[in-house]
Amino acid sequence: MVLQRVLMGLGDRVKKIFGPKEPPAWMTAQENILKKQNENHEALVAETLARHQVMLSEEEEREASVTSPECGPEMEFEITVAASVARPSIKPGVIKCKARERSDIPAAVNLALGLPRGSKVKVYIRGVGPLLASFSDNALANGVQLDVELPPPSFQEVLDDLAELNPHLDKAAIGDRARFLQEGILEAVSDGGYSGSAMHKVVTFSEGGGRGKLRDWYLADEGIAELPESFGFLEFEGELQLDGNELTSLPESFGNIRVGTMLSVSRNKLTSLPKNFGKVTACSLSLYDNQISELPESWKDLKDGIESCCVYIHCNPVGEGLQTQFPGFKTEY
Repeated sequence: MVLQRVLMGLGDRVKKIFGPKEPPAWMTAQENILKKQNENHEALVAETLARHQVMLSEEEEREASVTSPECGPEMEFEITVAASVARPSIKPGVIKCKARERSDIPAAVNLALGLPRGSKVKVYIRGVGPLLASFSDNALANGVQLDVELPPPSFQEVLDDLAELNPHLDKAAIGDRARFLQEGILEAVSDGGYSGSAMHKVVTFSEGGGRGKLRDWYLADEGIAELPESFGFLEFEGELQLDGNELTSLPESFGNIRVGTMLSVSRNKLTSLPKNFGKVTACSLSLYDNQISELPESWKDLKDGIESCCVYIHCNPVGEGLQTQFPGFKTEY
């Protein structure tokens, strides 16, 4: 009996030493926090998917209204596409279209132009707009003429347009000459704290899928002969290099381009510049070693968009007459 009690007591002590132990309270707390975070994340994903499905359903209804006989009599309308917003798939000029009187106007224009569902196209009539709701809601009659403002093209669209105009390019390789900035975690410092600013991971197009801000695009010496109109809507945090190509002109949209540091189009075959070139925004601009013989009137406005007011334009027929033609503008030779 005594021996049995001794053995039972010894067994209890062995269990306490070698048996399973209760995890510390802090570990249990962390597990509960992680579990709650996972539950919240799953709920957020489900909510986002449901909202997206509702948006798709609404967009489908809007598109259906364009052709459904239930949306009133058929009517014709015209869309004017300006050269500055045109793309290879959407030519500038007047496009004749059909819809229904109670059709949603943006949906009708999207469908007529072959734009992806949900494209944020803006529609105007004589500068008034953007127009929403239906043709009948806006008292628009048969044959009405509308102007459109297309949404900025994605990097993928610009890449597709560029490759279409220059078939010799390796689209995948050209795409990966672009660099994108993606936000990361806070950067730790030596004292165990944080720097207070988010790190930015630099990735190629294929690595990041075009997500993040476009930093640089290195397109020098690629034999590029033509840039698409969509190119002018790009915005760069860093630089854009187009040196050493075969460009004889730039698209009219090029005046819209925004470049954080150096914009370089040197060593090409440019003979002139777009009318609105003076709207270009960059830190500095290089146009040397081209064949530019005349400059647009907007050239004088470059000093508003060029941060350093420094333009390199030597080795061009336009020559040193620039200082006479545009006095006060700082030009490097």
